[in-house]
Amino acid sequence: MRLSVFVNTEQDAELAHKIRIMNLNSGLEWNCTDPVKFEDKNGLNWAGCASISSAEKTELPAGAYVLIYTDKSENESEISFSVEYPEEFLELTSVDFPVPFDSLERKIAVYSSDDVLLYYGTEKKDWTDRSAVLMDYKNAAFVRVCYCLNNDSVVCLMPPENVGF
Repeated sequence: MRLSVFVNTEQDAELAHKIRIMNLNSGLEWNCTDPVKFEDKNGLNWAGCASISSAEKTELPAGAYVLIYTDKSENESEISFSVEYPEEFLELTSVDFPVPFDSLERKIAVYSSDDVLLYYGTEKKDWTDRSAVLMDYKNAAFVRVCYCLNNDSVVCLMPPENVGF
């Protein structure tokens, strides 16, 4: 189980210095001293942490969180958010999917060999087999089927499937 948290920096993302995330119920805290930074296709700047996890074999606590964003000038901004997920998902494995759950959507993620996400969304109709992905993404190495809930706020990644021969 991983948590990904990104904030719109409203300034150049390169000015992001660190991000601290705290769960208010448990007191758990994560410090991201090298946040991921990027500008999206709409020109918005983002900074965040993509792989927040708790101790091995424990789930991330649901509930209230606070994120503290610090820029290189040591200016801080605080944002509150919450994490919610169906507890029954914690017991499932990939062979259990798809599960009968309201609003469960099937999507696909395409990755390069160095784990860079190339595409995320609805599987294209002309991808009749995994190698057909290479027609659109020549540097694709593998895909993962994703089962998503709550507008992609909960994403269950299935095991990787190679697209090459």
